[in-house]
Amino acid sequence: MAWITPKVDWAETDYFTYVDANRITGNLNHIYPSADLKDDYDNDDVITVSEWTAVLDALDAIIEETGYTIDAEALAPSMIAAAYNFNTVESLTQSLKDWMDLLERQHTAAIYSGDGLYSSAVPENYSRS
Repeated sequence: MAWITPKVDWAETDYFTYVDANRITGNLNHIYPSADLKDDYDNDDVITVSEWTAVLDALDAIIEETGYTIDAEALAPSMIAAAYNFNTVESLTQSLKDWMDLLERQHTAAIYSGDGLYSSAVPENYSRS
């Protein structure tokens, strides 16, 4: 599934639909294929607590593998504050994608020039060690 821009403006009055479930799980599958989350929900499906826990587990695994830092309490599964949870998950997914994209660009474009400067044809990849 291709990356879909996450929805980060959830309100308490918003309804969670199968489109939202597919976007969240599809985006996580996009940046972390081994998550293997269901991403083909339809109008008759309901995301279960175990499926939502799998979403949170995938986020946790990505965080651990990339070294990304976040307050662990932000991932606490709670259906009471659903809008907060959806905003948190989608915002975090976007942040993780941005982080992983940056790491990939740094890895593929950085060339050590011998004077403590990493140079690249991509200006945003310049950094000084």
